[in-house]
Amino acid sequence: MSSPTDLQILTRLATVELKMRRLIEELTLANRRLAAAVQEAEELRSQNRALQIQLREVQKKEPTPVRPFHKPDKSRKLVENYYRTSDNPSELKEQIDQYIREIDQCIAYLSSSPAL
Repeated sequence: MSSPTDLQILTRLATVELKMRRLIEELTLANRRLAAAVQEAEELRSQNRALQIQLREVQKKEPTPVRPFHKPDKSRKLVENYYRTSDNPSELKEQIDQYIREIDQCIAYLSSSPAL
């Protein structure tokens, strides 16, 4: 077995040195990316805190009262007029049943939608 010559040793050292320089460059780049990611994370945390404060303030406010949909006189008049003009009471019953189904659909829709 022959011992490596000085030239071979120098060549290997140069290769190792080149690889070390590349590793140092990659490490430096990784450190820069890490620093940027840490700063971005801190900015996002700060934004998150600000949004949480805003949310708490909004939740503290009294919700504006919703006026109920209440028109009993118009509904009563509508039914009375329809009943007077209708010759068939079963037709009136079917129309009222249809209104009730539509109201139930509206209630189901409003129940499934997010809070107003």
